Amino acid sequence: YPKKAPPVFKPLYQIERGEKDMSRKEALQIGRIIADRWWRHNESTILAKQNIERRKDWEQKKLTTPASN
Repeated sequence: YPKKAPPVFKPLYQIERGEKDMSRKEALQIGRIIADRWWRHNESTILAKQNIERRKDWEQKKLTTPASN
């Protein structure tokens, strides 16, 4: 009989070592790596959008606030 194909969702290193499931610690480490990469990739875009929104709010406030003379 042919061997079963390894599950697609398990990393190769787990299959080679015969591990059935990833430990919580490993899962958290991998999740943090993914989140850090995502932030590095998107940080400038997010901060630029926040800055644009802040400036729009300031302009709106400046236009709606009556000038005090």
